[in-house]
Amino acid sequence: MPCYLAGDFLENETRNGLLLIAVSIVMLPVTMNLMQYHDDASDEYERECDINYRIYVLDNNDPIDGALCEELEDEMSKRLVYFIGSMAIFVLSGLCGIALVLPQGENGPRQPPMGGQLR
Repeated sequence: MPCYLAGDFLENETRNGLLLIAVSIVMLPVTMNLMQYHDDASDEYERECDINYRIYVLDNNDPIDGALCEELEDEMSKRLVYFIGSMAIFVLSGLCGIALVLPQGENGPRQPPMGGQLR
């Protein structure tokens, strides 16, 4: 009976690992879209609020709207948080999934020797 329980545990571990890898695969395009979403906000902030960009690239000497720039900066920060969160989910689910799927060997994870003695 203990062998059955150990085998069942390994199957559950493998299934959970594959599920985490699937989550990671789904999160890849989500993360890419959120990165583009943040880049768009960054480009809009640069067009509206960066004085050097406005003068040299757009040839625009109009005054900068401070309220608009503050709103664009807040939006850019919010989108950055979304991107970083999705990136964290992508990386952590992938690493944890791979760690669960990869074999651990015949004896399971290595344990330190008893009594604190090194052999």
